[in-house]
Amino acid sequence: MAPLSTIRIANIQVEHRSMVMGSDKEAPGARAENAVSLLAGLVGKGLGESFAPEIHMLEGESLDIRYVFRRIDLSLTGKENEDLPAVLEGAKTCGFNGLVITHPCKQAVIPHLNGISETAAILNAVNTVVFKYDGAYGHNTDWLGFLTAFRAGLGDLPSDHVVILGCGGAGAAMAFAMLKHGTSRLTLHDTESSRADELAARMSTHFPDQTVEAADAIDRFVAQADGIINATPIGMTHYPGTPVDLNLMRSDLWALDLNYFPEETELLEAARKAGARTMNGRHMSASQVAEQMRLFGGVIADPERILRFSDALSEHRKASKGRKE
Repeated sequence: MAPLSTIRIANIQVEHRSMVMGSDKEAPGARAENAVSLLAGLVGKGLGESFAPEIHMLEGESLDIRYVFRRIDLSLTGKENEDLPAVLEGAKTCGFNGLVITHPCKQAVIPHLNGISETAAILNAVNTVVFKYDGAYGHNTDWLGFLTAFRAGLGDLPSDHVVILGCGGAGAAMAFAMLKHGTSRLTLHDTESSRADELAARMSTHFPDQTVEAADAIDRFVAQADGIINATPIGMTHYPGTPVDLNLMRSDLWALDLNYFPEETELLEAARKAGARTMNGRHMSASQVAEQMRLFGGVIADPERILRFSDALSEHRKASKGRKE
């Protein structure tokens, strides 16, 4: 049987083999502490374009771990959030090490878990479930992955006042991360105003020395802000459009969109054309994968290598689309 990466993409197979055979194998982050095999999955809706399964498995192979990672797309099986208990029980029964949880399940999954981490409780959102002998336990790696990526890509820019669009699980993680980063004023907006109000109150409890406010009409706040973060699914391939008036983009307003399918959403394109620095959620995803592999099996993964896998997969997809056209 051909190696997994050979089946996937030839150029990734070459890169992978050179890594394993070369000096990178001895580099920090290029080894596994405990796991020799892993079984995991991605749970959510509209997962067809996600690279998560391929990236997890490629990184596992580079660490000599037999890693199987499945898409569990609720939209393809006619399932809803109400069916999450059956999904969790089925995965645990089948011997899964854990699950990555994405839209729209990050909050809905919580009541069905045996326990959650302190940060997940603060954020009221779980993006990683780990199965143990006595049950299923939730964690949140969104905020740490985001903060690591933000500081590397946009951390040199002012961030005293930041606007976050979307106050679901992802928005809560971004709010927590920016307040940890030191943002002094955070403006939150959601199409369901009660979610923005609740998140603002919750974050204010944990960060009493910083201003966290909810806003229905967002334009005037965007006009004053240093940066804007899109934590809604709007802009994804399956949810086209933009969550804010693009005429508000300007050169001194950095823009970050957690979506990266497509790589440049309408929001990021407008911001770039206005002369602003932009960033998508790709780097955040690499840091998350590394942390999730650690939680699933004590694996020490390499975020930089994961990012290279992501880049190669993205280039392969572009080339494939070009050939079809």
